[in-house]
Amino acid sequence: MHRVVSSLAGFLRSCGGRERPGRQAVDVVSDRAPERRPRAGTFHSAAPLTAVCLGLCQCANVGGFDDFSAATPPVHACASLPASKEDDSGLSLLIRVDEPALNCTWIDQKEVTVERYRRFLAAPPAEQVNWDSSYCDWKVRRSDPISDPKDECVAQILPHDEQPFAPDKPMRCVDFCDAQAFCRWEGKELCHQEDNLGLKEPAGKGREWFMACTNTTTTVYPWGDDASEHHCNTGQAADNCTTQTRTCGVERGGEYSQCVTKTGVYDLLGNVDEWIYDCNTLVPPDSSSPRGCLTMGGGYDATVESCRLERTLLNDTRLPSLGFRCCAALTGPEDRQRELGVPKD
Repeated sequence: MHRVVSSLAGFLRSCGGRERPGRQAVDVVSDRAPERRPRAGTFHSAAPLTAVCLGLCQCANVGGFDDFSAATPPVHACASLPASKEDDSGLSLLIRVDEPALNCTWIDQKEVTVERYRRFLAAPPAEQVNWDSSYCDWKVRRSDPISDPKDECVAQILPHDEQPFAPDKPMRCVDFCDAQAFCRWEGKELCHQEDNLGLKEPAGKGREWFMACTNTTTTVYPWGDDASEHHCNTGQAADNCTTQTRTCGVERGGEYSQCVTKTGVYDLLGNVDEWIYDCNTLVPPDSSSPRGCLTMGGGYDATVESCRLERTLLNDTRLPSLGFRCCAALTGPEDRQRELGVPKD
């Protein structure tokens, strides 16, 4: 035993020799009590050897003799990809979202704006809109609340909601099919939220929105674990919303600087509730009539909830507090780079 402990102690001194400041190094050999020969039928305690072994293992892994808290987190397979990039339109910044299964995707940094949606209204031609065949056979034309003064959704906007369709404000008063068709036009899709119970579809797409909101399941809220009623644009109501306090309704993306994830995605909670590509399969598969689809995050008229806040609405629903953002899969070169883990030049 003495010989084993001496060898381990020598190795510990050789593989770092670092000591915690203000603490004198202990020689586990010279400071031990005089060796006593055990009586027959008794055993040495394993504690001294266990303590040395712990020090040895930690020394071999992180180089410190008694720094048991240090640990090197695993490097995600997508770490070689950029943390953000511009989309093809040049109007949106995409933020990388890492998923636990070593996959990743891209998500709009901010909710889709009026300016972006206005371009969609101008092109493509009406007959070339790429409606979702699974859920939108009932849809015949794009919603245009921007230029239609008689639009039923616009009539519900709060009286003091100033400039509701300013170019850099979130687009709203659009239904699920408008949102999905827009995202497809930009080469993306609505963000997915696969249900673990198998009651929603499509399957195999992951939980893109939720992973972004929870910083890959490490936090309860985008900013951390502590709830706050003031981080995001929430809690507004018609009877207490006046211009004496602030503009009612939606705000421009990023106005609430604390309503942001660790990677820089804004307003996942509050401002506008967001359509998600996750629709109910508990009704007959008839795409010629509206179906129930998911929204997440809540709008300016909601209370602060965690990233798990969701509700199901008929996908022809249009509300002043309901908008969307898009997600995008990795490109072919990005996916190959992810598989190789090679840093981008």
